[in-house]
Amino acid sequence: MPNLQTMNTLLLCFYQDGILERVEEIWDEMCKHSVCCRPNVYSYSVLLAAFCDQGKMGEAMRLWDEMWVKEVKPDVMAYNTLIKGLCENREMERAEDIFRQMEMDRIEATCLTFEHLIRGYCEAGDVESAMLLYRNMCRTKEFRLEVFTVEEVIRAVCGKNKVFDALKFFRDAVKRHGLCTSGRSYEFLIRGLCEEGKMEDALKLQTEMVGKGFEPSVEIYNCFISGYSRQGNEELSRNLRKEMVDFGLKQEGDEQDELTNQATHPCQSESLA
Repeated sequence: MPNLQTMNTLLLCFYQDGILERVEEIWDEMCKHSVCCRPNVYSYSVLLAAFCDQGKMGEAMRLWDEMWVKEVKPDVMAYNTLIKGLCENREMERAEDIFRQMEMDRIEATCLTFEHLIRGYCEAGDVESAMLLYRNMCRTKEFRLEVFTVEEVIRAVCGKNKVFDALKFFRDAVKRHGLCTSGRSYEFLIRGLCEEGKMEDALKLQTEMVGKGFEPSVEIYNCFISGYSRQGNEELSRNLRKEMVDFGLKQEGDEQDELTNQATHPCQSESLA
């Protein structure tokens, strides 16, 4: 007869392979053989993750309630799994409720807990709550944010036209957590600065970006081209288009021959390379 470890291994393997219907089938088998294979907190966590990945949050919450009825005490993995699922499905009020329940149960939150909540608020467009949670995390915990989370915060804050707040967060995160900066973070910030017409600030940040080893991309060039065009500086925009061609980059919708004819000299003083 299979034992609990066997069943949990099967649950995890099918979940990792994305065969979620088989996860539920294995679960049904465990319930049939509850004497030798009674689900434990690990089993519940895997099934919770499967429901959350499918957006079945009603089923996930039903399973969560069942854990308490059957006196299966959730551990940090179970809490993080449910919080992650709720955040990804933008059910932030419920996620906060589970987070508070986690604190009342004296389950120590991990960096993942905070990252799920911060990214969830960013996806929901509530950057104020995301930043508040980040400050609380930094004040009480010695956690290190992942680069992806930093990128998401910058993207969300820039999306609210608060690019200098995003830049301040970026500087703080790099200094506080010793993060390796990412090209996407620079791209979000440069786009935000260009959209606000802060071209000098954007150029300084772009120079820093190149110094970190990130080469200008088509997206970066397009940010500067659009920014200078909005300011009426068509000559500089043309020079940047020509520079893109010289570096083998092509702006979507433009023909290379047309760009070459529009300018004969690459931009020197304002070059992005």
